Amino acid sequence: MSVGLLDFTLSALIAVLGTLTGWFWRKLRVLSKAANAASSETQMRHAEAILGRLHDLAAGVAADVGEHNLQVEAINDRLTAQGGNDATAVVAAVSQLLAANSQMQRQLDSAQERLREQAKEIESQTAAARTDALTGLANRRVFDGELAALTERYSEEGKPFALTILDIDHFKEFNDTYGHQVGDVVLQHAAKVCLASVSDTDVVTRFGGEEFAVIHPGTSLEEATSRADALRQALDHSLIRTDDKELHVTVSLGVAEVAAADKPASLIVRADQALYAAKQGGRNRTFWHDGVGPQAYRPAQESPATERAEVLPKAGQAGNSTSTRNVRGPCGQVADEDSKNLLDRPAFLQKLAEFIAGMRCAEDVPTAFLVQIDRFDDHLDRYGAAIGGQLLNALATVLFAVARKQGAVAQFSKQSFSLLVPGYGPAEATMMAEQIRKLSRQCPLPIEAGAVEFTLSIGAAQVRGNDTADRMIERAEAALECAVRAGGDCVFFHTGSAPEPAEAILSEANCAV
Repeated sequence: MSVGLLDFTLSALIAVLGTLTGWFWRKLRVLSKAANAASSETQMRHAEAILGRLHDLAAGVAADVGEHNLQVEAINDRLTAQGGNDATAVVAAVSQLLAANSQMQRQLDSAQERLREQAKEIESQTAAARTDALTGLANRRVFDGELAALTERYSEEGKPFALTILDIDHFKEFNDTYGHQVGDVVLQHAAKVCLASVSDTDVVTRFGGEEFAVIHPGTSLEEATSRADALRQALDHSLIRTDDKELHVTVSLGVAEVAAADKPASLIVRADQALYAAKQGGRNRTFWHDGVGPQAYRPAQESPATERAEVLPKAGQAGNSTSTRNVRGPCGQVADEDSKNLLDRPAFLQKLAEFIAGMRCAEDVPTAFLVQIDRFDDHLDRYGAAIGGQLLNALATVLFAVARKQGAVAQFSKQSFSLLVPGYGPAEATMMAEQIRKLSRQCPLPIEAGAVEFTLSIGAAQVRGNDTADRMIERAEAALECAVRAGGDCVFFHTGSAPEPAEAILSEANCAV
């Protein structure tokens, strides 16, 4: 190898090392922010070890290059001093130069091999951070990234896409009846069917728990709904064989397409509302959301563009179908399917007391949210009771979507609801409240004259010690009062000592606001 070629190769290797080290450092920072608390420390230690080896490799190559350059300079100095007239000295110098280059080549080959090993380890580390360990699907981190990127691309280029969220029907019964190992088999089977049933361009992810999500890039609502229902049928026609049992598993699905001014959160809410409607409609069904409300997909009869389901009518609109009845609430109407699950304050407190009495572990700890529409009386004065009813119905629909697992929703006052969900820590509960609050700002209520913009104040509290339902609600009410006094459009969480703003709770937990 010539000196010039060797120098070029060495420079290229050092550049690659520098680039790889910088790239991995950026990945390390992303992982440290995005990884959950349980695995973050392990991932960080592993990542820092790889980064340290890259630094050592770069330093070793730089030292080898420096030593080689000194040898070449020494040989050149000897030849210059002798004037190049001594043939024996020239031959000896050339031999020394060839030996130095040969040694450098061996060191270079070794460094390249170590670089390849580190690159494979980095690739493995990155893949592990993006993969759900149980199902092998892409994880929630991938879902969030893809959804954000496609939403931004839609806003810039108008490139459409759709989202499907699916939930395994009666999953808790599988766990309770057969045990969590069989529950894991059910999840793995569902993941396998999902991957086999969608397009190669679709992104299948583990959304959380027994929920999966499929992102359909460049796909219309009608096509995405057709794919979603094909997935539903494939799972419905399959069986899981485990030990001496054959299990039949079904899923409910909700589909939504990106729309103007959408944020990832608002698209998720529409797909979630469609999924909730599929559950309420009897499960093992596919529903889609047209931007107004959920609608049933019936492939043998009509396409999604031609038939409207009568499960969740337009907010505030009285039902006139024999299959749907609306019940008048304090202001406007609440869909019958939700109204039968909408509790009043005493029933909510009783439900909360039952949760507290049945707590066995941290996953059972309930959080109570009080969610209030800011300046609700002003909206009534300006737009009338009908629009006020639509605001309440829209908020109730979102809260039912959040609570559908094991939670509960109640109307606490003319302008506020209570929401009960179990299994969240203070930071997670605060982030959930923040997402609900931000969604109200991102999704104004459309009306004929334009849109009604509204904001929410939210107070939250969790059970502490020998709590009672009344004491827990008192803390949530104190937190809500602080949010209202702060001007509204904010979240306060009661720590047990005093209400704290969301920023303080999330900052203490090292979470982004």
